[in-house]
Amino acid sequence: MYVWQAYFPFCMLQITQMDLVTLNTDYPDKDYRVAFHGFPDTVREICASYEHPDIFEIGGGRRPLFMPDQWPDNLNSYTINDIDQQELDLAPAQNKTQCFDICDTVEHLNNSYDIIFSRFVGEHVRDGEKMHRNILSMLRPGGTAFHFVPTLYSLPFFVNWLVPETFARQVLFVVNPSRGKMKVKFPAHYSWCRGSNSAMQKRLKELGYSAVHIDRFYGHHYFQKIPVLKGFERTTRNLLRKTDLTPFGSYAYITVTK
Repeated sequence: MYVWQAYFPFCMLQITQMDLVTLNTDYPDKDYRVAFHGFPDTVREICASYEHPDIFEIGGGRRPLFMPDQWPDNLNSYTINDIDQQELDLAPAQNKTQCFDICDTVEHLNNSYDIIFSRFVGEHVRDGEKMHRNILSMLRPGGTAFHFVPTLYSLPFFVNWLVPETFARQVLFVVNPSRGKMKVKFPAHYSWCRGSNSAMQKRLKELGYSAVHIDRFYGHHYFQKIPVLKGFERTTRNLLRKTDLTPFGSYAYITVTK
């Protein structure tokens, strides 16, 4: 199941707790916290650009981005996807549901949605090309897909990608003890999750998307509990923000149009 979706509210909680300490919510341009805080409003803005959109959330499971009392006002329908029917059984009754792997066959949903979005799903799919190709076929002409993904070659994600899964799990639980309590760690493939804007734009346009836009964000919270590494991360983050070295970006908003 797409249980890693539980990580988004968890990470938001950690960032909010840091805000209470620093009393700083006015983040610099391209700071990773901008991406976390801004994601829901960005999805709302995309929804507002359509009259009555049918939207589809990949990997929403029991915790979709918007609960029923938070839906954008103009929605025609909101479908949640997951690979685990038990997760979908716990989803809000007001949502439509679709149980399948986004890398599998999707012909039954061709040209069905105006907006498709995901958060922290792209790095876990086994075949990024197939995922983006399937999403293209599911979108109606003029439709938009919007994804929030971690990217290579940011240091923690690069290590996570390289090392054996068992070892990566133990490292994660050391640098992030709360994740250890949750026992949340899923295989990360990072297929088509690259920091280079030019490389990703080329790949996505070759699939047939008419427009591709990528917003890059720098930094991460993984070293917050390790004083020496915390300072190193902050210095590196500020340098990368100012130089905009996209191959070393930590997160990306990927917006594509059919």
